[in-house]
Amino acid sequence: PLASKNDDFFPYASDPHAYWTGYFTSRPALKRMIRKANSVLQACKQVDSSTVSSELDPRLMVAQRSVAVNQHHDAVTGTAKQHVTDDYYLSLHRGMEACHQVMGDSIKSRHGSQCDFQDWCPFLNISQCQFTESRESFSMA
Repeated sequence: PLASKNDDFFPYASDPHAYWTGYFTSRPALKRMIRKANSVLQACKQVDSSTVSSELDPRLMVAQRSVAVNQHHDAVTGTAKQHVTDDYYLSLHRGMEACHQVMGDSIKSRHGSQCDFQDWCPFLNISQCQFTESRESFSMA
């Protein structure tokens, strides 16, 4: 007969002195960025769907791929090596930038060239935004 295990499987060890605990809380900035990129992607898809076109905007594909790649089990758990994590950050950044361009172009085409929606403040966690700091008045959407 096979032995049965009734207690917890954690902490799991893959090597001597290499325990797999704490990965639920590791790399919180990456996990936040994955959620943010997905939110931006969903908004981008809604804006893009309102334009009449038979082809998918290639910039939207950049964003979709960046979010999709970050669903990998090492990305979403935060267990990837640092150089891989750096690539995940870069991919998400490029995807969000692509979506910002799609949304900005869509708003410009609907509301005329006087509506410039090309400025984004990605450093919200450090209260730094060149666009807002360099203007006396501005509109936010």
